[in-house]
Amino acid sequence: MFLLLAMAYDRYVAICKPLRYTVLVNRTVCHVLVGASWGGGFLHGIIVFALTIKLPFCGLSILDSFFCDVRQLAKLTCTNTQWNF
Repeated sequence: MFLLLAMAYDRYVAICKPLRYTVLVNRTVCHVLVGASWGGGFLHGIIVFALTIKLPFCGLSILDSFFCDVRQLAKLTCTNTQWNF
């Protein structure tokens, strides 16, 4: 989501303000967008991990797919996960 936001800003400037593109999207702005994308992704991952790690799991621990998604883990819990996810 954060990376798509950075790409949308880049395309907006390229289409709507093409003559000022090099001024508005310079090296510093690119570094800020990349850092915000990495930081936002890391923060989101930490929050999801913190919410998932405290859930009690019981019964079979078999996932329906190869990718271990948060929704798949929520199906394996014994409690109501409506407020967590």
